[in-house]
Amino acid sequence: MQLFLLPANGPKPVANIITTRISEHVFLEVINSETTEKENVLWFKMNEQYASKRAINRGRIWRDWKRCFYNGNLQNYIDSCRKLLMELEIVSIKIPNELLSYSLFGKLAGDSKLHQLMESLTLKKELIEHPKIILTRLQDCIHLTKSKDLSSTNLPSALVSPTNESFKIINYCTNGKHNPKSTTHKKEDCWAEPPQLRPNQKKFQSTA
Repeated sequence: MQLFLLPANGPKPVANIITTRISEHVFLEVINSETTEKENVLWFKMNEQYASKRAINRGRIWRDWKRCFYNGNLQNYIDSCRKLLMELEIVSIKIPNELLSYSLFGKLAGDSKLHQLMESLTLKKELIEHPKIILTRLQDCIHLTKSKDLSSTNLPSALVSPTNESFKIINYCTNGKHNPKSTTHKKEDCWAEPPQLRPNQKKFQSTA
């Protein structure tokens, strides 16, 4: 991230914090002699120009949404769409979630490598009603693609599951008995019967 710091003898620390979080375009639009001296004026100007619900600002955000296209870089597309969805929400532009979701899909339709993924996502109606979750699933796709275990993963099924966290069911042995459902060891190797088979058991007993 490129930082835009104001002169040390000009602004107060709060103003410098704000300016390190904004783009060059925003910096040039809102920074002047007045806003560098008064943080509240700086914040008001930013809010008025970029978060106001005036028709001209709403129109700008809606224009940016329509101009947001997928250029082959899925990560950039996800980041841009997340930013624009947040801006639509801030200025209270009421667009049905289903329409936003299909807009997301439509912009990806030209990439044949994503067709199977798109079909899998559209099978879940609850996903269609939540465009932000769709973006999360697309982000999961990027993470899974980078995973060493991708070859053994059913990618579309993983992405449409309620949570995309990998997990396994562990059947523990308890009450001194071997659990026959356990897949990690055989009964004769079970630490629960007898417990002295547990590694370092003598060490634990001596330190107790």
